[in-house]
Order: sequence, then C-alpha cells, then structure tokens
Amino acid sequence: MKFHLPYSVGSRDLPSLYSLCAEVRRCTDREIELDGSRVQFVDPLGLTVLGALLSSKHDQRISMPWLPVNIAGYLDRMNFFKHCEIHDVEKPAWGRNDLRNKLVELTCIESHADSDRVANALADAITGTLTDANPNAAFDPSTGKNQYDRFRHPIFYALSELIENSLTHARQQGNLRAKVWVASQYYDTAGIVRMAVVDDGCGMLTTLANHPRLPEKSHLAAIATALLPKVSCNRDGRLYNTQGNQGVGLTTTAKIAKSARGSLAIASGDSCVFSSTGTGAVLAHGGHWQGVAIGFHCRRSKLAAVRLGELLPRETAPFEVSFEE
Repeated sequence: MKFHLPYSVGSRDLPSLYSLCAEVRRCTDREIELDGSRVQFVDPLGLTVLGALLSSKHDQRISMPWLPVNIAGYLDRMNFFKHCEIHDVEKPAWGRNDLRNKLVELTCIESHADSDRVANALADAITGTLTDANPNAAFDPSTGKNQYDRFRHPIFYALSELIENSLTHARQQGNLRAKVWVASQYYDTAGIVRMAVVDDGCGMLTTLANHPRLPEKSHLAAIATALLPKVSCNRDGRLYNTQGNQGVGLTTTAKIAKSARGSLAIASGDSCVFSSTGTGAVLAHGGHWQGVAIGFHCRRSKLAAVRLGELLPRETAPFEVSFEE
C-alpha cells in the first residue's frame, strides 16, 4: 500500500503525523511505500515516532521513494536507518562531526540501566555550552550551589525521571517489550531546542484507568491527569539530599519548558495536550498513537534561569486542561 509522508514530519503538523501512523499501523500489506516527495522538514518528534512505528514492521518491506537527498542525509545522520530497514532511499555520503552539544541521534532505550546515560546525553544537547559547568566548582556562598547544581543537574534529573516513568508505564498490562525512543536537536538560527521521548507501550489511559484522579475514561482526560503533581511519580529519589520525589518527570519537564518559553505536546491514543496552554483536543483525521509521544521545545538561552525548586509541582495549583472536540 502507498502512503504520502507529510510536508513536515513532526511537531509542526501533528494531525498529519499521527493520522499517517494510525494508517500504517493498521496496514497488513506485504509492502508499504511511504512516498517522500513532499517532505521538507523532519524534527526529533517525527524522527522518534517514525522510528518507533517502522522498527516494529519486521515482516513488511518499507520503502521511501522520492525522499529528498538532504532529508535522507538528515535521517542518516540521526541514525534512523540503523534502527529501521528502509528501501529505495538515496543517502548522501556526508561526513559526521561530533555534535553532542547540539543533538542526540535516534536512540532506543530497552533497559532502566540506560536511563541516566541517555538523560545525560539529552542534557548536553539541550543545554549546549551550559554543560561546560564544572560539577566540582566552588559553591556560591549565598546559595550553597555552583553553576552545575543550579541548572544543568536539575534538567538531567527531570529527564532521567521522565525516561524512567515512560519505560515503566509503557510496560504495564502485559506490554513487556515496549521501548522508549528519544532524540534531540538544537536549531541555531531560531535558538530553539527540540526533544522527543516516545514509547510504543500501553498508553496513558490504560496506565491510569483506575486512578482516583481520572475524571473520565478518555485518552484526553488521561493525558491531563498524568500532568497533575505526583501522578506519574515512580521513584523515591532525592534531589540535593533534601527534596523527595514529587512527580519530577512529566510535570516538571513541562514546567521547565514553559519557563524557557516552550511547551510539551503530549499525544496518547486519539488525543493530544499542549502543556503551556492547557488546551487539548482529539486528533483530527483519525490520528492515533499506540503509547505516549512527548514533543518538547524551548529557548536554550532561557534555560540558565530555570530554578527547579521553584518549579516543583504544588497540589494547591493543579494543572488544568480545557477539553475540545
């Protein structure tokens, strides 16, 4: 069967991305053709969603004819073709520079043991030169913290919790083979960081179906509930040995994004919620994601001012979502 990849594969056109995913997931044809002639942009969310989707199609032949060479080169640089066997693609022979302060290639996480390592790589890519901060530098007498403690470590910690939560929740209800896929990139011209954390597990509604704070059994309500303080907490970790885990992960990552003039776009099942505005909607054109797909963006220059202690969730100020069909 033949499908057309959209003009923008990722955060700029979420309905088209998830509509395509739903159609491809349902397709049982021996061969699947994804016409790439329209594609002009792929971001980390599109990369991770396609990676999670197509890597599972082991028994089908996947082709991407007419994919522009520059897009094929980007996918190759981001290790997409190492995870997915794709036919009929012309890949340019590009060199490979060390860009760890700007990107994390498509990475598949199958073990909790990898959470901190991958979270560190994401923190490097998201904060860039801010990661030059020395964890052993002298403390500021007025705060008791150094530059590393103030912004780089909290971001790493929140991402580690986010990955841990994603892997744990994805594998509930018998989905023991679920995986988490991540990627990140810094766009110099716009000064924007984009990151994605995507799993192919059971989804938020299944995870929270019996949670007392779930107002109704819908995918939209489940995403909104997952953004409430402490709902997605997994570990009883300690931050700076003084602050117990208070749902650091999805909730605090959303607050970090908002503080740095960004947002999360969280899709699960047939719905999507934007954390910065609190708006949510059922995906158009039959869009659906089997699992949870989180797209993050923010302005890198604003990250240095983020103070995790000020962003920890408070139950007196719950996250609210407006529901729109």
